[in-house]
Amino acid sequence: MKHAVLFLVLCAFVLAWPDASWVTAQTQPTDPVAAELGVKKVQDSALALVRSRSIGTDPLLSDESGFISLFNGRDLTGWQGSGWTVKDGLLICHGGFLACSNRQFTNFIIRFEVKLSAGANNGLNFRSKNSLWNEIQIIDETHPAYATIHDYQAHGSLYGVAAARRGFCKPVGEWNTHELIANGSHIQVTLNGTKIVDVDISKLDLNNCKDGTAHPGLRNRSGDLGWLGHPNAEEKNSPVYFRNIRLKQLP
Repeated sequence: MKHAVLFLVLCAFVLAWPDASWVTAQTQPTDPVAAELGVKKVQDSALALVRSRSIGTDPLLSDESGFISLFNGRDLTGWQGSGWTVKDGLLICHGGFLACSNRQFTNFIIRFEVKLSAGANNGLNFRSKNSLWNEIQIIDETHPAYATIHDYQAHGSLYGVAAARRGFCKPVGEWNTHELIANGSHIQVTLNGTKIVDVDISKLDLNNCKDGTAHPGLRNRSGDLGWLGHPNAEEKNSPVYFRNIRLKQLP
């Protein structure tokens, strides 16, 4: 009985703790990317428990082994670009581009949460080099300004190349959970627990994609990782909010 009471008190103590600093202080980063970014590896079960209370963790994305955080919630350490701010633990786009500093990514899984404002337009940029960019679309497709967009321009689509299944994005102002798996030629996008894109780009004609143009950037085996901010975020006062950005590198 005494042991049961002690266990319950300990659990209550963990759940009531206001932040995870006491846990992260015990876990030094071992992954080279984590060390460079100055963030901690997502590997401690107690840290996961604390985070699950403050972040709407998707049960389908509950396995966080091997993931590192790319955003510390305080500043833009590990990122380079303009038109972005950090406030209240959120990464906020006001119209500029942002890239993960001094890194090229090949095969990986990236997970993040995003909240759109009315008219928001953004994109996850991956395996990009110079002007040869690749985009997972992030957009308020319910806005009248985007009423006539094609399916390959819809939220979650591999822009211009592979159309996403629609109807799985939450209303403006609510948080969405995203996952992108880029593993060789296999590209998979999951939105709020539903797989909305699953494509093998090696089987596509990248010289003549769905939007009628070539997308040679998809031939890149590796490249930059970041966010394709659009000017409308500033012009229309349509910021995009991100949090809980983490990545796992694959072989």
